[in-house]
Amino acid sequence: MKLNLLFIFIFLSVLQLKAQKADDIIGVWITEESKVEVYKQGQVYYAKTIEMDAPFDKEGKMKTDIHNRDEKLQKRPLVGLTFLSGFLFKNGEWVNGIIYNPRDGRKYRGKIELNEKGNFELTGYWGLFSKTVEWMPQQAENK
Repeated sequence: MKLNLLFIFIFLSVLQLKAQKADDIIGVWITEESKVEVYKQGQVYYAKTIEMDAPFDKEGKMKTDIHNRDEKLQKRPLVGLTFLSGFLFKNGEWVNGIIYNPRDGRKYRGKIELNEKGNFELTGYWGLFSKTVEWMPQQAENK
């Protein structure tokens, strides 16, 4: 009996995850140090920073993309910077995307999922290594 209940619970959980709609990630999300907006152009999903906890450097200047490998882009502000691009919705997750990390100026392969709590999970891949961060929807911050 317990095994049957466990199987039903797992089945319903998987069914719920697969029932996600492609546009479920569109909106504003809260990270550890910023707010980001996920948006869609055509069938492709992107995200940009719209607010930072500390947008200014020690000299009071707006923080810029100083680690970018392209010198022409190093003066662009981090607020407004599109750092997720190319994500497509396939089989209940957003895949084939690129994550740009302004902390090191590198690009990583990425995938997005919504977890059982409705939070955004962004996983970046570099070779055999990966790292996942979790963001909350903005409306959860106001509760």
